[in-house]
Amino acid sequence: MCVGTAGLSGRVHAQWPIKTREHVDLWLTAFAELSQDTTAKVPVFRRDYLDQLGLAQNQQSILTSLDSVHDGLQTHWDQAPRLADARALALDAGTWDELHSAIDMYLNPPKDPKKRKAIVPDVEGHLVDYFSSTSDREWLKNLDYGLNGAKQQFYHGWWVAEQLRRRPVLAATDSLWRLTEPKLDRFLAATNQPTGEIILSLPVDGEGVTFKESGRTSVAAPFPDSVADAAQVIYVFAHVAARALAGRNDEPYMEAIGVRGGYMLLSKTAPELAKGYARYYLRTSPAGQDLAAAFPLPDAVREALEHKIDLELK
Repeated sequence: MCVGTAGLSGRVHAQWPIKTREHVDLWLTAFAELSQDTTAKVPVFRRDYLDQLGLAQNQQSILTSLDSVHDGLQTHWDQAPRLADARALALDAGTWDELHSAIDMYLNPPKDPKKRKAIVPDVEGHLVDYFSSTSDREWLKNLDYGLNGAKQQFYHGWWVAEQLRRRPVLAATDSLWRLTEPKLDRFLAATNQPTGEIILSLPVDGEGVTFKESGRTSVAAPFPDSVADAAQVIYVFAHVAARALAGRNDEPYMEAIGVRGGYMLLSKTAPELAKGYARYYLRTSPAGQDLAAAFPLPDAVREALEHKIDLELK
């Protein structure tokens, strides 16, 4: 199931439309369960998401196929932390059927090449980048089995109900984004990010999840819990967009560049959102810290970052 937002506001032809996608949330649920992302200042996954999901599942007394393979998945995950990078793969597919079929073709290639299904985009072609060894492919097989079962046994019904409950939040988020998006257009065009899609994702937190391929960009941002939190999507999008300014030598500062750059960008384009942005990214920092203290940058890197943002906005 994919829910778009065309029609929720007057500006239908957004360059970065907001969507929701069940298969993205399903895939990321497994990665959230396996992740040890418990101390990061900018977490990838919401720390309360699995509790909410577990509570709903326990209320129905359901153990899913994903539960049955969890321990085996965790064992190999702990030995191969590179698997965490595969979390973005679901953003390359339009539906669960596309992703599931791509995995099946990759693990069980037909002897006759003419019988290969045409899947657009080429999700299968990216699987080898993450699952090249025999043990990795076995892990992927078990993951696919667990997710496919969990979708049918519990997740689909829960996800659809959650989308219906959050429709006012989706509408408010879309409305706020349509007002803000034009203010970022110049920066996005100048940094080769003119179009893409924003997927509101239930498991995702402030780091976001990004997939880029051949001019296509998908950003999974948090699905806010309430109408009052609608700006969180813009905070995370600005943070992700600002990372495009990082250079080859900036790897040690990527987290700080994203956070500080996003703040600089909003301060110059949508200043009414800047204070809220700072509070959002200081949630996991000691009380009283500001962004400069929580996400320090060498003066030269900070000055270069601000200079680049100024240039891109001209």
